[in-house]
Amino acid sequence: MSDLALPSPPPPPLSGTKKNAIKNKKKREKEKRKKRSQKFLTTLHEQVPPFLQAMESRLKEIHDIDVSNYTADHVCWRTETMEEYTDLVEALKNSTTKDWTLLIESTIGGRSIATFRLTCSGIQVDDDTNNNK
Repeated sequence: MSDLALPSPPPPPLSGTKKNAIKNKKKREKEKRKKRSQKFLTTLHEQVPPFLQAMESRLKEIHDIDVSNYTADHVCWRTETMEEYTDLVEALKNSTTKDWTLLIESTIGGRSIATFRLTCSGIQVDDDTNNNK
């Protein structure tokens, strides 16, 4: 008798029900990523302009520094947990709308950092500061 093992037979083909379940799961995951990336973009549109306006106002009020002629070229977003970070990065990387392009992902100071280029409509900050004087 030989010590050679016989190859195991190939697994049986998936039934139609299993194929549909796998296909439906992938579809749900894709839709979940799409919703997560859309929610993030909405959050950026809602929170970034007021934040930038507040920073501009504070710099002018406290330090008499006028930055109204400058444009922010990036925004940093910190997640609460590594799970949230991973979910968001995966959602943006796999976004079906292609609004995001991953530039680099690395670890800085023990924290994972991902840098994306936003390729959809820009986030605008209305310049009301000069009109209120």
